[in-house]
Amino acid sequence: MAGSLGYAAGYATCILLALARAAEFAGRWHVPARDDVHTANADIAAGWSGAGLVSFVIVTGPMVTALALLTGWLLD
Repeated sequence: MAGSLGYAAGYATCILLALARAAEFAGRWHVPARDDVHTANADIAAGWSGAGLVSFVIVTGPMVTALALLTGWLLD
């Protein structure tokens, strides 16, 4: 249970970090879309040491959640 809560807190932190990084380019908090005029020609990960970790956590979040739910269901 503590591991799940810790992962959820880390996931939320990574989402906020990604949105804050996007806000640096656009001047406001938003979720960049494909061909966004503010980020179309920008290398968002350049100069950001946490880009790899944040991207990994955000992309794997749904898979980790599904695995945790399945594991919890099977172990009950």
